Amino acid sequence: MDRTGLAPGDRVSGRIDWDRRYRFMRSHTACHILSSVIFDKTGARITGNQIDIARSRVDFSLEAFDKSKIAEYVDQANQLISEDHAVRISLLPRAEAMAIPDLVRLAMDVPDREEIRVVEIEGVDRQACGGTHVGRTGEIKGIKLVKAENKGKANRRVYFELTE
Repeated sequence: MDRTGLAPGDRVSGRIDWDRRYRFMRSHTACHILSSVIFDKTGARITGNQIDIARSRVDFSLEAFDKSKIAEYVDQANQLISEDHAVRISLLPRAEAMAIPDLVRLAMDVPDREEIRVVEIEGVDRQACGGTHVGRTGEIKGIKLVKAENKGKANRRVYFELTE
């Protein structure tokens, strides 16, 4: 059956599943905090991630694979979460954003855009990101390490879930 899709100017309505979205917001902000701790301690960049309802994962370009160190990083992330830092979103001109050291923590390039969306966790982290986030780290409540895996040369995968 042939039918036309949406056109510019068409009106649509929808409903957000707030509980699901809020869980993703908490998990995504937790990813930022955990990746910030690991980056600060090791210089490892993010090579991939997956945020899900039950658990999330972040992959890092981390040379050494030491599960006890990863557990320490999760503990440090939980300390930062409990400090209830403000989370702020801003748009910066690309040239200004790209002049900020380590704004991009991904192992891949930032898309070519005139403005870069920046997520700042006050006193903790600042990264280019287009995702959804909570307003304060205390909303995350905490994270629990589920497992850490060696995914090959300099690629480590960390699974975590939110604590309730």
